[in-house]
Amino acid sequence: GALERAIGAMWQEVLGIPPVDPQTYFFEVGGDSLAGLQLQARVQAAYGIELSLGDLLADPSLAGMASTVERLREARRSAQPIELIPIVEQHGGDLQALIDTVGALSDEQLAAFERANRRS
Repeated sequence: GALERAIGAMWQEVLGIPPVDPQTYFFEVGGDSLAGLQLQARVQAAYGIELSLGDLLADPSLAGMASTVERLREARRSAQPIELIPIVEQHGGDLQALIDTVGALSDEQLAAFERANRRS
């Protein structure tokens, strides 16, 4: 996918290599710890995620790195705080006002509500 191609382009820049197959291992094409640190910095800057060198090299194939980055991006997205509205107190038990408020909630707010209630 697009993420795999973007990380592959970073490999090309850091390692000075032509495009590689997604199953190619970082160390097979000249990667070492210094190149890993350079790649780590580029990936963090490009995707705004916290990524350890260990995370990046847990599966050192191009496809594996892309999968790790996607997993961390998804975790970051789901961890974003969503403003919750205390709808019961706000409307003093008025059912129609409560229904109107729920109808005005964004998809993100509804998803946050569902996640919070699944945990309890």
